[in-house]
Amino acid sequence: MLVLYALAGLLVLTLLYLLMAPFYLEINSATGLFRLRFQKLIRADIRISESSLVLDLKMAWWHRQFDVLSKSASGKRPAKQMKNKGASKRTKRSIPLHKGLAVLQSFKINKLDISICFDDMAWNGLLYPLFFWLSRLSRKNMEINFPDRNEVILEIENSCFRMIRAYLIA
Repeated sequence: MLVLYALAGLLVLTLLYLLMAPFYLEINSATGLFRLRFQKLIRADIRISESSLVLDLKMAWWHRQFDVLSKSASGKRPAKQMKNKGASKRTKRSIPLHKGLAVLQSFKINKLDISICFDDMAWNGLLYPLFFWLSRLSRKNMEINFPDRNEVILEIENSCFRMIRAYLIA
């Protein structure tokens, strides 16, 4: 009986950890990084090149790479499965706008560096004060640059618990 209680407690602690642990969305245009990671356990990287879209999955000790745009080994794309005609129709649910906005506000922006050049000196000069004001207001690095360099570095954090709490409270 004690073993059963220990296993149930371990299961509850694992579920609480999965709810409370943060996950991160990281984007870095300078290095071509697009990553979704859950602490150190799970990581999914996406790399885009001219003819391929590579998905790199890592879960603890397991590692696998997929080329999403390539054809399967038989040379054909997998066939779409036919829907069961006897299946009942599902009703489409929509999330109310205020609940959706509350869930969006639960995301925390840890790092934001935007450096943009519009390739037009006049536009850069006109937008420079706006980006300076936005940078001071948000306390993030947003700038207009003139040497023709465009970069975005973004790191967003959230957890399942914060999203659920925001949805239920709103």
